Amino acid sequence: MNLPKIDLPIYDIHLKSLNKTVRYRPFLVKEEKLLLIALESNDFSTIVDAVKQVINNCLVDSIDIDDLPMFELEHLFLHLRARSIGEKVVLSFICQNVVNEKKCNSEMETEIDLLEVTLDNKEVNSTIMITEEVGIKLKYPSINATKILQDENVQDPIIRLIEHCTEYLFDKEQTYNASDMQDKELTSFLENLTKEQFEKIRYFFENIPNIKYEGDITCSKCNKVHRVHLEGMLDFFE
Repeated sequence: MNLPKIDLPIYDIHLKSLNKTVRYRPFLVKEEKLLLIALESNDFSTIVDAVKQVINNCLVDSIDIDDLPMFELEHLFLHLRARSIGEKVVLSFICQNVVNEKKCNSEMETEIDLLEVTLDNKEVNSTIMITEEVGIKLKYPSINATKILQDENVQDPIIRLIEHCTEYLFDKEQTYNASDMQDKELTSFLENLTKEQFEKIRYFFENIPNIKYEGDITCSKCNKVHRVHLEGMLDFFE
């Protein structure tokens, strides 16, 4: 029996890092189930893998999800979620205001339009001069790179993250591609930087673009106005 086929709407979004507009469809019931199971696991790696699978399923145009910067992937996923389930999400917060030496603890709710969540326009130079003659070229962390920071078995996760995001080192005479370096060479280079030199690299990771939302919510019990700050994909889901 040939059952009827349902045409799905197609949307598009511009990806800043690729300077490219890509098309996508809403996710289906089977894909929503996959996401719900992943969210219930409270395991970051499981959630990441589920998000990757759903995005790959829903993209009409082919792109390499593994190479996409994390902030770009999060922005894409928020739009995908908005088009699939609904543009509005309701999030709950607990009032922390102290009244008569006791916390208010009243539950507050706020509604957020996911399509209005912005990707900030911060620009940070990915070419960093460590000394006057020696520099490093970095790339934005991908979704796989962020797993490093969540893995309790990884020693020195910041060092591992920098290694993952290093394209090459250079001096006035030569370029040294990270892919050509022998095992632990880059690790040794990073570990032998001064604190001031290392902070130049950390600055890059602390100032990459991110999805964020800021707004006010007023407690109905004590009338305290709270400033809500959300940053990163998981902040928009309970």
